[in-house]
Amino acid sequence: MSKSLHVEKMGRGPAVVLLHGWGMNGGVWKGLAAGLADAFELHLVDLPGFGYSPEAARASLDGWAAAVQEAVSAGAVWA
Repeated sequence: MSKSLHVEKMGRGPAVVLLHGWGMNGGVWKGLAAGLADAFELHLVDLPGFGYSPEAARASLDGWAAAVQEAVSAGAVWA
C-alpha cells in the first residue's frame, strides 16, 4: 500500500512527517511548511482515503501507521 500513499516532500534537513487531522489532507500544512522547509525535510502525508491517497486495504490505525512508516524517511520525527 505504501506505493499508493501520497506523500509530498519538500525542504532540506532532518526529516519531519506532518500528519493531518480527520477529514483533511496534507495540504493543510502548506503555510507552515513554507516556513519550515529551509530547516527540515518535510513529508506532507495524505492518509489513506484522503487527498490523493486511495482508500486503505488495511483500514486500521496500525495499518495506517505502517503505510506511513513505509512511505517516509526512517528516523523521521512525526507531528
